[in-house]
Amino acid sequence: MRTDLIGTPLYATRMRLNLPVTQRVARPAVVSAQRLLTLQAFGDQLRHLRLALERLGEGRAVSRMRGRGDAQAAEAISSGPLDLAPIASFTTVGSKAEINAVPTSFSPLGPDWLGFGTSSAQATIGGNYLGTNGTGTLDFRVSKAGTHGEDNLDLRVYDPADDLIETVQIKKNDPIGEVYTLSNGLTLTLSAGDLIELDEFHVEVDASIPASYSPTDPVWNGVGSSAEITLGGVYDGSDGSGTFRFEVRRGGVHGDDDLQVRVKRPDGGTLQTLDIDKNDPLDQTYTLDNGMTFRFGPGELIKDDVFTAEVFDSVGSVVDPGNPFDGTGNDDPQFDPGLGVNAGSFDVNGVTITVAADDTLDAVLARITASSAGVSAAFDVASERVVLTQKTAGSAPSIVLANDTSDFLDAVKLSAATPVPGQDGGDPVHEPIAGVPALAGIGNGSFAVNGVAIAIDINVDSLADVIDRINQSSARVTATLDPASLRLSFVSNDREASLVLSDPTTGFLAATKIAPGTYDAVGARNASPAFARPDEVAARLRELPRHLLPLLRNTLVGLDSEEADELRGVLRGAVEETFTGYFGPSPIPILRSGFGLSFDFSRGDGPTIEYERNKIRRALRSETEELQAFLFRDEVDTGRGLIPSLLSAVESLQSRVAVELGSPGLQGAVVDFRA
Repeated sequence: MRTDLIGTPLYATRMRLNLPVTQRVARPAVVSAQRLLTLQAFGDQLRHLRLALERLGEGRAVSRMRGRGDAQAAEAISSGPLDLAPIASFTTVGSKAEINAVPTSFSPLGPDWLGFGTSSAQATIGGNYLGTNGTGTLDFRVSKAGTHGEDNLDLRVYDPADDLIETVQIKKNDPIGEVYTLSNGLTLTLSAGDLIELDEFHVEVDASIPASYSPTDPVWNGVGSSAEITLGGVYDGSDGSGTFRFEVRRGGVHGDDDLQVRVKRPDGGTLQTLDIDKNDPLDQTYTLDNGMTFRFGPGELIKDDVFTAEVFDSVGSVVDPGNPFDGTGNDDPQFDPGLGVNAGSFDVNGVTITVAADDTLDAVLARITASSAGVSAAFDVASERVVLTQKTAGSAPSIVLANDTSDFLDAVKLSAATPVPGQDGGDPVHEPIAGVPALAGIGNGSFAVNGVAIAIDINVDSLADVIDRINQSSARVTATLDPASLRLSFVSNDREASLVLSDPTTGFLAATKIAPGTYDAVGARNASPAFARPDEVAARLRELPRHLLPLLRNTLVGLDSEEADELRGVLRGAVEETFTGYFGPSPIPILRSGFGLSFDFSRGDGPTIEYERNKIRRALRSETEELQAFLFRDEVDTGRGLIPSLLSAVESLQSRVAVELGSPGLQGAVVDFRA
């Protein structure tokens, strides 16, 4: 805290009003034209102030005047080598569809080309089919041929009636992994390769709604019936969701007497009544009109006894990887109807995997992983698919499945599934940051070098891109990655200037093992400090009152006085925050810094800002450290300088204005041009 200005009035009692966006005065349902025009003009003023503040931030670097001997430029360097090993991926193969896909939305996931050429670009289908094209076969036909990634391509999509749905345009500059979304909810991805004109592939779609029921082994409600019940079949969803009630209308012993069961829908109406003849086989299956089936074991049915089952018209059935392959009822593994696993074996990369009738899906996958096949096997619950992954990275190691006598590969839909080859090691320095494991801690945003913001988009930018961006910026720093030591370094271009690094959001400095902070030039520690470009800072500081004062004095016509005071108060609060953090509190609303920049909030005709040219130039040369802290510091414990405080306030106000002018909530509002 400065003590040489005692007796000078410094700070007002009013506290900062940097309120969150959500605490503003509610916008009226009828919006006046004047209000909108005022907010637009206010937004333009904020934009100009922000540009002025950002230009000021670019001139914050402090240098050290030469003392004895020459200084060695300030440098920040990684504390250890970065783990930038070549990036490689692993070959995988997965189930071509959900293991239990009753009913399925589309299949296959990886369709084969059928037609008139030898197209080599592998198509992958995904997404969520909306049912808009009904049930049947979608035809994907090449109408503009070429090489994916080198030529502009067209793929026409026809519905089951052979009518054109749409044309997918694949630009040559699109990424190879680009996902194209169709109007019916499906997505298409193509690998590298060729598309031959008139070649085609087909995708089967089903517009029906997934449905399910539970339990498969219901129990009687307690009157005394003893015949075990088993439910089965595929519920078609026609009776909605809720509880089905099975009532014994004619009792007796199953196999000895004629019996009758009535089935009630969730709405209480009768679905149907079934007669069970005494001469029917004991394992006879009875089918309901909605696709469900039931059967009874030996035992007695007591009149008026009841059991129930819950049905769901929008929740599909799922496989249970912990149930045995030969399980029944509630222990059924729930493969697709007609599919199952029996005792036998199959080969993975030439290694035989044995399968027992009472094995589970989890047990077989664990057996594959533990074998010498060099493959990890897992069940993905979210997609309901089995995924096999090569343990050796690169494109050469493959996954070969063969000689299945157990029907396991059919049941989990791995038969004829096409492996996706892994990739051989690429250059991690030129790969997008998001794909480099050593840089996994980096997120989108920006970090600062000598006050200059360096933006990062981890899905687009590589480490090399970020280094180039630093070197081409106005930070006056050279960034270099040493290929031998794999360490990143920042070196100031001004031999006596300090190097200032900060990174509150992206994690870039932490991931590259560089500590944020201020780095001084070596050999200049006893020299006197000064701004590296004082005239530039003075000129840009002179622009501050020109952009800030109109905002502080803006009457904001069209807004009520409470809201106008609140908006202006955000900026005033930012100024007061800086003064109280640096000088301490003061009881009157006149804020004098002693550096040549003063704010007077006491005047009835509005605030004033005083810029004293000579004082500011003197402070830039003789009070460097104090002025640097007053203007630019951005620390949690000791408070923020004037520029960071004002930038934060401007960003808050810009967000509020953007929400007001551009939010969906303004749509449908009445604009009153008479107001």
